[in-house]
Amino acid sequence: MQTVLSEIRNLITTSVGRNEVQQRTMHPTITPLTSTPWDWVEYYKYLSLKGLEEAKSFKKDFPKDSDELYFLSNYIIGGKTWLK
Repeated sequence: MQTVLSEIRNLITTSVGRNEVQQRTMHPTITPLTSTPWDWVEYYKYLSLKGLEEAKSFKKDFPKDSDELYFLSNYIIGGKTWLK
């Protein structure tokens, strides 16, 4: 899935949107607050995982109110906001 998304990225997004997300600072953890630049590979991974929210393994890896779920959600929100 990640390979396909990377291959079609420029066909389904705008250069303005890509530039906007690439300028975003992502925060993998809240306490302590850490920062990392936007990473397309991470975005593709989280976008691929998004549809598995009800799976037991997803809930185990991304528990409610966890930094992991927060990080995943921020990638999804960033993509929805800027890559329409």
